[in-house]
Amino acid sequence: MSTEIARLAVVGAGQMGAGPAEVCARAGLDVLVCEQDAPSADGGRIRILASLDRAVRAGKRDRSAAERASWRLRFTTDLGELSDRQRVIEAVAEHGPSTGFVVNALLVPYLLSAIRMVESGVASAADVDRGVKLGAAHPMGPLRLTDLIGLDTVAAIADSLYAEFKETLHAPPPLLLRMVDAGLLGTKSGRGFYVYEGK
Repeated sequence: MSTEIARLAVVGAGQMGAGPAEVCARAGLDVLVCEQDAPSADGGRIRILASLDRAVRAGKRDRSAAERASWRLRFTTDLGELSDRQRVIEAVAEHGPSTGFVVNALLVPYLLSAIRMVESGVASAADVDRGVKLGAAHPMGPLRLTDLIGLDTVAAIADSLYAEFKETLHAPPPLLLRMVDAGLLGTKSGRGFYVYEGK
């Protein structure tokens, strides 16, 4: 059975969701973005298309590539439409301590552990990504995934989890905070643990 991912959904098209939706559409995936209501879905569409347009105007993307990415994006308010998706990225905004992170909460300790390995000098980013497996269905290593999510987003989630649970494994590592302060946010800025051409 093929493990190649062709159909992906992103639930939430705000700051956390728009970036992965755009990156995946540019990579050739069929992307379905689900929002809670029509105005939010329209806002997500405008946000992503504006980002693609900025990249074209800055000379970082050609117009035809941006148009192809836009054709791969579809928006819905019906969670039932996600039934044919091979993967779903949860990127729903959190609105207070009673709201739990679903997918992100499970990933964060794993991502932070990988960052601490690089910070301590135990391994390079490439070594960590080659040697540490997240499990079946994840097509990239933890540090490439951190770049895709956005280092600022991972740091914000870690801060929120640490504030609520006071578990040190949730606290953002100093390396992560230094990289965010330096503007190294991952794919959205063109550099994080890796350098991304065309940004």
